[in-house]
Amino acid sequence: MKILVIGASGYIGSHVAAVFADAGHGVSALHRPGGAPPPARYSRVAGDLAEPGSLTAAAAGYDRVIHAGAPIDDSTDRAGAEALLSSGSPVLYTTGAAVLGAGAQDED
Repeated sequence: MKILVIGASGYIGSHVAAVFADAGHGVSALHRPGGAPPPARYSRVAGDLAEPGSLTAAAAGYDRVIHAGAPIDDSTDRAGAEALLSSGSPVLYTTGAAVLGAGAQDED
């Protein structure tokens, strides 16, 4: 499978990306312009969570998109999730840091 991992340089995303790559899947990592490059074993795909419009094209054509990137704020995160969903690729959103949605609060 072709898999895009958002947050492949972070704690959760790095482990997710490694498991898929070790299982023989083609793993790409979202790469923010000016950000730290993802590990060399993954293809780079340009995009930026702070620019939700960049995510639709970045995620198009993947068998799975795993979003494990750090949250920014509710409106940007929601716009980014909607942009990913509009790519047509199946999306799994996970985080160890926040809850996304109306009325949601971070756990103390």
